[in-house]
Formats: sequence, C-alpha cells, structure tokens
Amino acid sequence: MDTKNTIAALMSSFAQALSNMSNEDFNSLLSGKGRLYFKSDKAYENNNENILENDLKQIVNQLLQFESRELAIQFLENNDLVRLKEQLLNLAAVLNVYINKNASKPIIIKKIVDSTVGSMIASKAIKETNLEGPRHLYRKEAQKKDL
Repeated sequence: MDTKNTIAALMSSFAQALSNMSNEDFNSLLSGKGRLYFKSDKAYENNNENILENDLKQIVNQLLQFESRELAIQFLENNDLVRLKEQLLNLAAVLNVYINKNASKPIIIKKIVDSTVGSMIASKAIKETNLEGPRHLYRKEAQKKDL
C-alpha cells in the first residue's frame, strides 16, 4: 500500500473512532482530559486474552442503559470487546450470572441480558403496578358517602 492510501486508511479509522464516541467522551478528548489508545486485533484473536477491566466496566454501564432486551442483545452481539465466548463468560462472571460452560454464545448473551436489563424492566414494572386495585376506588366512594 502506498503512503497516500495508508494515511487515508488511518484517517478513516480515526474518523470512525471519533464518530463512535459519546458526546461526553468526545468533549473529554477535546479538553485534554481524555485520550485515545490503540489495541491490536491480535489481542482479540487469542482466545485466552481477557478484556480489560475498564472495558468491562464500560460494557456493563452501556448495558444498563438499555430499556429493551432486544437492543441489549444487539449491543452485545455487535460489540467487538465481547465477540468471543470466553469474553462473554468473563462478562457474566463480573455480573455474577451463572453460565454453563457448554452454553452457546446466543444463550450466554440471553442470560446476561435477562439478568441485567430484564431484571431492571421487571423491577420497573413492579414499581409502576397499582397494587390497590379496585378496592381503592370503593374506599373513595365510601368516603364520599360519609361526607
């Protein structure tokens, strides 16, 4: 590859990295508080390679932002940091999600999502449920009659 094409490919990769950043991360980079770093794909080709702790924290934080299981599943399926089964198992271990080592990647992803996003959705639904039901209406009617 000639120098011009090499530089063009490098700039394209840099532009892609910037466009994938959150506004907060981009502003941190601009202010000098953030930094970019390079990771070789060779590190991801090795099945024994663990993802970095900061990467795990970032994935967990992003995962907890989703309000639907489907979006969380797509996020994990398309995330290069957890594309290997072993990396997904490491993520599950950090989240204290039990996974059978013989489980397939889709099953691992489903269990991770169910125990994070799924439990948040269920918890929110329970909190928003009106437990007073129709009795509440009868009490109001009875109070009106007493007045």
